[in-house]
Amino acid sequence: MQFPNNQFIPLDEYVGTCNAHYYAAGEAIGADGDFITAPEISQMFGEVLGAWVISRWDQMGRPTPFQLIELGPGKGTLMADMLRVLRQHPDANAAAHVHLVETSPNLRAAQKQTLRGFTPPIMWHDDFNHIPAAPFILIANEFLDALPIKQLIYTLEGWLERGVIFKDGKAGWATAPLPRGWQPDIPPHMARPVPGNILEASPAIINEADKIIARLKNQKGSALIIDYGYAVPDYGDTFQALRHHAYADPLEHPGEQDLTAHVNFNALENLAHNAGVSYNGPAAQGDFLISIGLKLRVEKLLETTTAPEEKLEIIEAAHRLTHPSEMGTLFKVLCLSSPTLPAPEGFHAS
Repeated sequence: MQFPNNQFIPLDEYVGTCNAHYYAAGEAIGADGDFITAPEISQMFGEVLGAWVISRWDQMGRPTPFQLIELGPGKGTLMADMLRVLRQHPDANAAAHVHLVETSPNLRAAQKQTLRGFTPPIMWHDDFNHIPAAPFILIANEFLDALPIKQLIYTLEGWLERGVIFKDGKAGWATAPLPRGWQPDIPPHMARPVPGNILEASPAIINEADKIIARLKNQKGSALIIDYGYAVPDYGDTFQALRHHAYADPLEHPGEQDLTAHVNFNALENLAHNAGVSYNGPAAQGDFLISIGLKLRVEKLLETTTAPEEKLEIIEAAHRLTHPSEMGTLFKVLCLSSPTLPAPEGFHAS
C-alpha cells in the first residue's frame, strides 16, 4: 500500500489505514499468519467462556432470545468453541442469536466456514450499532488492541502530536502541533511530564466503549473485554508490530503486519463509572480463567487421553493461557454490565 510523501500522517490515521488493509487479507491469525490468539492456542479458552456465557445468561433471567455478540471474531474459532458448549444446554442454545461484528470479507468467509453446522442463527455486521436492540452478552477478545491510537510526545516546547511521514516511500517518525483546543488529559497520579515522555490515547477505543455503555444503560446485558493492557496508566510507548510471530518495526511493511497497542483499562473503568454502568475487574486473565473452571477443564481433558504428547499439549496450553510469564497477567479481563445485574462469575464485586 502507498502513502503520500512529505505529508504528516497522525499515528491513529496511519494505524487505521494499515490495519484495515492488513485485516482485509484475512491471513493474520494462526500458525501461518503473524500471531496466535488464545482461542487458537486451545479449545479450553472458548469452552470455559461458553460456560461463563451460560452462567451470565442465567443471572440475566434467561432472556429469550438473547444476542451472543462477538467483536472481531477472527476465524470464528472462539465462537465455535463457545457454541459447542451451548449445544449441551438446549435452553441457552435455543435462545441464542449470534451476531458477529466483522468488516473483512475474507475473515467473514473464514467465519462462515468455521461456524457451519451450528443451529443458532448467525448474522454479520460492520458496526456494533447495526445490531438490533435486545438483551445481550458480548465478547471482545483481542479486539480493542488493534484499534487506532494517538501518541503525544512532550518536548521543550510542550506537547506535540506524534505521527509518520514518508520520504521516498520510507516511513519515519514526525511531530506536529496539537489540533487547536486539544490538551492531553493527564491523570492526577502521574508525574509532571519531562521531555521525551510519550502519552497514548485511543479515541477509537473510547468510541467503541461508548457504544456498548450506551446500550448497557438502556437494556439488560454484559460485555466481557479481554485484551493485553494496563490497569494503571503511565507515560510510555506500547505501539508495536507483529510479523511472522516476532516483533517488528511498526513503520516497516505498512499494511502487511499487525499493528497494536496496549489497552488502557483504567479509561474503560472511568467511562463505565461516569455513565453509571457496573464494571468488574480488570482481573488478570490467568486468575479469571482459573476461577471460571479452566483447571477443571484441564483435568477432564487429561482423563480423556492416554497419549503422553496430547497430555503435554493440554498442560502447555493451560500454562500459556494462565501463567504470569505468558498471558496470565499481561492480559486483563473487564466486564461491563447493566447496573441492575449481579456481579458475574470470575470477579470480586466492585
